[in-house]
Amino acid sequence: MSEEPHARSWIRPFLAPIKPIFREIIAMSFFVNVMALAVPVFVMQVYDRVVYNQGISTLEGLLIGMVFVLIFDYVLRQARSRILQTIALRVDIEVGKHLFAKLMGAPMKALEARPSAYWQALFRDVDVVRNTLSGASAVLVADLPFVVIFVTLIFIIATPVAWVLLIVLPVFMFVAWRSGNVMAQANAQELRSTQSRDDLIAEMISSRTTIKALALDRALRPIWEEKHAKNIKNAVDRGRKTDSFTNLGASLSMLTSISLTTIGVLAIIDQQITMGALIATNMLSGRILGPLNQLVGTWRTYNGFNQSVERLGQFFDMPSERESSDIEIDRPQGHLSIEAVSFAYGEDQAPVVSNVSFKVEKGGIHALVGRNGSGKTTLLKLVQGLYHPNSGRITIDDADIAQFTRTELASWMGYVPQESVLFAGTIRDNVAKRMPGASDEEIIKAATEAGVHHFIIDMPDGYATEIGEAGARLSGGQRQRIAIARALVGDPPVILLDEPSSHLDRHAEQELRNTLKKISKDRTVIVVTHSPILLGACDYLYALDHGKLALAGPSSEILPRLFGVAKPATSEEESRPKRTPKGAPQEQPKGTPQEQTGDTQTRKPPLPAPSTTPSVEKKIPASLLRERPSHGKEPSAPSGAPALNLTRARQKAETPHAPLNWEPPKRDKPLAPIGAPGTRKSVQAPQEPRADRTPPQNNTPPGAQASPPPTTVLRPRGAQPISPASSPLSPSRQPSSRIKGPQGGGATVTLHPRGRAPTHKVAPGEHVTPPKTAWKMGAPIRPVSIDGAPGIHASSATTKSGEKDQSSSRPTRTNAVTLRPITQTRIDDPDNDEGDK
Repeated sequence: MSEEPHARSWIRPFLAPIKPIFREIIAMSFFVNVMALAVPVFVMQVYDRVVYNQGISTLEGLLIGMVFVLIFDYVLRQARSRILQTIALRVDIEVGKHLFAKLMGAPMKALEARPSAYWQALFRDVDVVRNTLSGASAVLVADLPFVVIFVTLIFIIATPVAWVLLIVLPVFMFVAWRSGNVMAQANAQELRSTQSRDDLIAEMISSRTTIKALALDRALRPIWEEKHAKNIKNAVDRGRKTDSFTNLGASLSMLTSISLTTIGVLAIIDQQITMGALIATNMLSGRILGPLNQLVGTWRTYNGFNQSVERLGQFFDMPSERESSDIEIDRPQGHLSIEAVSFAYGEDQAPVVSNVSFKVEKGGIHALVGRNGSGKTTLLKLVQGLYHPNSGRITIDDADIAQFTRTELASWMGYVPQESVLFAGTIRDNVAKRMPGASDEEIIKAATEAGVHHFIIDMPDGYATEIGEAGARLSGGQRQRIAIARALVGDPPVILLDEPSSHLDRHAEQELRNTLKKISKDRTVIVVTHSPILLGACDYLYALDHGKLALAGPSSEILPRLFGVAKPATSEEESRPKRTPKGAPQEQPKGTPQEQTGDTQTRKPPLPAPSTTPSVEKKIPASLLRERPSHGKEPSAPSGAPALNLTRARQKAETPHAPLNWEPPKRDKPLAPIGAPGTRKSVQAPQEPRADRTPPQNNTPPGAQASPPPTTVLRPRGAQPISPASSPLSPSRQPSSRIKGPQGGGATVTLHPRGRAPTHKVAPGEHVTPPKTAWKMGAPIRPVSIDGAPGIHASSATTKSGEKDQSSSRPTRTNAVTLRPITQTRIDDPDNDEGDK
């Protein structure tokens, strides 16, 4: 028997129960076609008898007979259609059941060998079979055999015209056959392009989140347009060929009608036939040519039916998994043994698992570890029975799992795949998928063990919550934990988990770790993971490398060899690096030279190695710059801060400096006194006053006007001038200060920033706030004394710590500063506090 007939033979068992019904259909089709002869005969009798003889009574009898014929014809046609639909539905139901059972029983290796669109096309093939058996194609097949009756009748009533039909019929049959071959190739090309397009559609729908997130539409659009354009091209090509043959059949039908009429008229002239016979012949020829012309147009449907039957037959010929067991085991204990197992996905491909052997005893958590692609997931599927090893065997309680059915293995082994998939419906439906008859107590128990019961009951509908298609309304972690609960339903003795923590946060991962420790007391738990938290809870580890078993043993022995530690961090606190408080002594590692020599003194850690990156110079805090010696004593630097050598600073202030690039401009005229037109006083950032210095007293007699002092600049004693262009002072971050004008008269002081025009004037008794740009960052304003001016004070607004002083009564340390006349405005460093010479 050839391959194609064998591929089509599968449908015979489904059609065998309905063979008696086919006999009824053939009988009905016979009577329907006989009734179709009544119309041509009626027309011929009317023209030949009623018209020429004016026989009204004959016409009445003919009409009454035709009414009964039409009613009977309608009843028969309706009954035949109902029976065809019943047959199609029966075939659809039976084939659909068989297809589903075959698909569920197909080996996993065979299912993964083809894309998902191929399996979807098989269910569409069932629809094609149903539509073909119940549609117009089935009626056409039932009517075609009765063409012989019509041809025979034409030979009886109009023999000269019947020869035309004998010539036309072979032409129609050749056109139909040729159209079948051509359309078969066109349909095959269209089908391949449609499947390729459907594969892309299924891939895009399943990856819609990734496409949206990464904006991959621009990359996928050319691929889609190419496949869609190819599918449209094949469809248009098939449509053009179909139209060509259909139009050719219509043209042949019209040519046949013209030929019949022409030959019939010539026969009437020769008095070989009557006018009624010619009209009846034309009507009968329509009943003959109509099915033949329809056969040309519907040949595509028959080709599609044959292709669907062949694909279904090829699928039904595939081997299936075991449907019955050789032995019976109530419930195994869970002892597993992998004995020299090897597996490859193809005959010409390298093995993914190669000669792996180890035993897994009941109880405890057993982890499969290794790099990506080392065969961990494949080995887990082999243990679950999804794949069959090419060599070696896997046993459960010393019984080979190959002798058990898929249903039995699934009831003994709860499996959580790497990509957890849920189904549309409620949470309860998904948890109970493995055991549809599970009670509410069993479902709640499994959910509690998986750690999902608390968040399920927090939902508005609880276990009746609809999760959408593939659990789209849940997060990845929630879907994964529901999948774990589904694996625990029915209390299986073996639990297999493939990366169960890939979508879990650390808190949920810790809960899963506790769950696995709990359920592993009386179950065998095998987990594929890279999680340090889960690895820390494992009892045994099996490390795979390129499909081979590299290490196996207790985790206390394997973990140090894999990770260099006896136990990975199992919590968030353990995984965080320990930080030593600032200023605290660091712990010396064991085995240091200090410990070996008996030196127990706490030592500072060694300095870090020089960095290749450029270092950034840190500025000294302003609070340190404000520190001043009290009573001739040097202040001590705070702990951890670099000490300031103030003595060296004073020496540098007393030592003449090298000339700077900037020099004050020379004046030809003598300095004008304070208060004279065009004069100004520039106030600089003074130093804090010292307790051992007091401002000079005002010796002006009462009632006498004080003599105006010379124009001076406020600056610390002994400080050297600094060029505005090279000044390190920052004019943007200064503390807010206040200047109090002289009481009862005195000098008018003009405050202005460095190198800028005057902005403020201090009148007697007036309080003003100087511009912030006039002071160095962190430099306070201190009380000063101006030579010859009575009681000009500048009160500080900041303390040593940088905080604003809200109390005017707080005592402060002061330093007396003598104002010297200069010819140029400048801001000097307040840190040098040497006395006047």
